[in-house]
Amino acid sequence: MIFISIAVALAAGLVSAAPKVPGSDLPLSDLVWTGPVVPNGPNVTFTGTAESVLNEILKINPEYAPEEHYVAGGVGKKSSIEKRNKDGIICNIPGRFSGDTIWSRAFEQYQYLNGLGGACGVQANSCVRISCSWGSGVHLCNDNNYFIQPNCRYLASYALDILNECTTWVNEDWAVGYVNGQEFDTDRYNVIVSSSNC
Repeated sequence: MIFISIAVALAAGLVSAAPKVPGSDLPLSDLVWTGPVVPNGPNVTFTGTAESVLNEILKINPEYAPEEHYVAGGVGKKSSIEKRNKDGIICNIPGRFSGDTIWSRAFEQYQYLNGLGGACGVQANSCVRISCSWGSGVHLCNDNNYFIQPNCRYLASYALDILNECTTWVNEDWAVGYVNGQEFDTDRYNVIVSSSNC
C-alpha cells in the first residue's frame, strides 16, 4: 500500500512538473517590421502582419524583391557575433496555440514571411502574429526582457522546419495535411505554426 501511495505521489509530481511551453501565456503584440523598401535605401518601420507590411512596401516600391542590398544599417542581418541556434521542435503543442492548421495554408504563410526581408521585431515577453490568413498563423514569441528583431527570412526557416517535421498527412499526393508545432532558438525566442483567428 505504501508503494502505491509513493507511486501515485511521484506520478502527480511528474504531471505538475511538466515543462511549460514558452510563449503559450505571453500577451499578443503587433509585429514591428524594419528594413529598406528600395535598394540601399533607409530603413522604414511598419507594424502589422507580414501580409499587411508587404502590401505597404509594394505601395511604395511595386518592384520590391528583398536581396542582401535591401538590408540597411545591418538591421535584420545575421551577425557572426549574434547567437542564432535552433534548439528543438515540439509538434502538437498544448495551450492556446494547440490548434492544427491546414498544411497548404501554413505553407502560404511561410512564403509571405520568406519573401518579406528585413527584420521582424517583437516586444519583450510577448508574442506577435507574424503572418496570418485563412485561419493559419505563424507567431514569434519573445521570452526575453527586451525587444528583439531577428531576420524575417531566418524566422521563415523555422516555419519551414515545423512544416517538414510536424505535418500529419491525410493525402500526401495532394499535399493535404495538418500541422501544429513550435521551434525554439537558444536566444530565447520561438516560432509557432498553428491555427489562428484571422
